[in-house]
Amino acid sequence: MHPSVPQPTRRVHHTALFALLLVVLSCGPGPLDPRVTGGQLLPGTEGVEYFGGRPFSISPDGRWLLFAKALADEAADAPDDLESLMLRQLQAFVLYDLDELEGTPVALSAGTRELVASGSAFLPDGGCWIPDDGETRGGQRGRVVITDEFGRYVGVDPDAAQPAWEVIESEPFAYGEYCPREDNARSEPETVGPFQIAHAGGRLVIIVDARDPHKVFAMHRAPKFPGMRLMLGDVQLTEDGWRLAYTVTPNFGSFVGNARGFVVSYGAPPERPTVLAAPIHALRWAPDGSTVYADVEHEGQTAIYRWRLPRHGNEKTFPIATR
Repeated sequence: MHPSVPQPTRRVHHTALFALLLVVLSCGPGPLDPRVTGGQLLPGTEGVEYFGGRPFSISPDGRWLLFAKALADEAADAPDDLESLMLRQLQAFVLYDLDELEGTPVALSAGTRELVASGSAFLPDGGCWIPDDGETRGGQRGRVVITDEFGRYVGVDPDAAQPAWEVIESEPFAYGEYCPREDNARSEPETVGPFQIAHAGGRLVIIVDARDPHKVFAMHRAPKFPGMRLMLGDVQLTEDGWRLAYTVTPNFGSFVGNARGFVVSYGAPPERPTVLAAPIHALRWAPDGSTVYADVEHEGQTAIYRWRLPRHGNEKTFPIATR
């Protein structure tokens, strides 16, 4: 039988292993200041709630953004029952004017309070936008809604003098087509508009032209260290199909590095993705595809930033079906 390793020696081995992991992760891309790449902080969005990677939504006319402030864990005097928690969470939402760069806290109607008192638990989400009459009408903002576990909705009208959560009378999950749950699992190959994801992870992440796989829009390589891998995530296509935003995250086993955001444009030179920031927790496009928004962590503080991109010169929508 082998002699046991003395305790001090084992501590040295653990320390060395931890130091090695730090070195490995530092080989991947570190934090990137969004301001360096042209990102503009939306003042008042600091402390945005993560919501499982769905922290905010944008109105179809590009005027409004809905997000919620993260609840303070240290609020020791706050009740911890479900009803109180739901009321606090609903009151943490902010309707943000993207033209004026100002936010208005969302109030609670009496009907919403009654719904919460009946045991309704709303799913953590940045909301989704539906037309007022249930029909698709281009450019109309409609209302932004969230749903509970039974498919009941409360919504906010951005035109109201005082934005407030109001109960929406509808069939359960009536607006599911407007509020689909995103599937972040990627397949290979996978066509997304005019782009094709040739490799979604491993040692390489590669995005090519869906009609000409020899045209490479982006190629990301894992750092040259055994066991290092890349993960493609949060793939977002503009409505017109001309641009694709995504994140690439390095990982080493269960250790995950900074998710770095990129944009590729169909008319841009090959292998020239535009870098945004890191770490990024979520990406969303403005409806016209000229602005990309991201939940970014910078110097220990999360907030929403936006990047205004030049027009691509061809406003026609691609005929290729999107995912």
